[in-house]
Amino acid sequence: MGGRSWAVLIERKTDRRKLGGRLTERSRCPPRRIRQAARALHDEDGASGQRGAGTPTSRAGDSGEIVKGVVLAAGEGRRLAPLDLGVPKPMAPLGGRPLLDYTLALLRHYGICDVAINLHHLPEAIPAYFGDGSSMGMRLHYLRETWLSGSAGAVRRFLPFLGQEPFLVLYGDVLTDMNLSDFIAVHRRRQPVATIAVARLDDPSNRGIVQITQDGSVCGFMEKPGYAASAWANGGVYVLDPLVLDYVPPGRAYDFGHDLFPRLLKEGLPVVAYHVPGYLRDIGEPEQYLQAERDLQRGECMTYVDR
Repeated sequence: MGGRSWAVLIERKTDRRKLGGRLTERSRCPPRRIRQAARALHDEDGASGQRGAGTPTSRAGDSGEIVKGVVLAAGEGRRLAPLDLGVPKPMAPLGGRPLLDYTLALLRHYGICDVAINLHHLPEAIPAYFGDGSSMGMRLHYLRETWLSGSAGAVRRFLPFLGQEPFLVLYGDVLTDMNLSDFIAVHRRRQPVATIAVARLDDPSNRGIVQITQDGSVCGFMEKPGYAASAWANGGVYVLDPLVLDYVPPGRAYDFGHDLFPRLLKEGLPVVAYHVPGYLRDIGEPEQYLQAERDLQRGECMTYVDR
């Protein structure tokens, strides 16, 4: 299933590029964001003369708004066994296109057009499909990890690109239509070091479990404990202050759930939960992947991809 779907996706993408890469108004980054991206590109070229490869470097925008994101896309997708998709997990086909296509379209819709992506398993597949992002009105930056540095460790490696402003992190195996503007507004209003998107599940025991106080503050975090200590599960979408990366040691694997979030709480730093009112599903297991396909067919998840 995966090999054939992948071939069809590559063929469709190639045909679209042959059309000259025209952008419709819907697919363009909002004009103000384009100006910010242009300034960042000028800074980037002046520093390294290179973009779309290695660790990108740029200066954060001065508008006080979140304009940068990181998509974690290095995973192999072992939890999807026995399904063999033959592609990196974020490239799993859903509704005739890769999952990552929906993720990037969501970011673009909310004006986050400067996005870094880490690579490891089959690292050529994502750049081959999306290129530098210009056909989507975005700028994509790639970092190939020769060894997996964990979810938090991977984001730390993008620190020169992220600069000094808060930024968004999304796991590459999450399908969501969540309102990122509302999500970011909560972070701005509460001023924590991290805001975690959470979803209520009947059985979150095999997920990262988030314990929350009445005012929405996070008071505990357990990564896949095997029992339901809370009904709230980590949704795999965060707004982070760059300060949190100071707590990520370099040169070793370090994970958000196992390591960083528990450490932030131990240090007494404020972490806030955001209940996602819209659609959010981790497609990392076969039944969840197949359910996401059905949900898309029924229109249960709003999408922003170009038809």
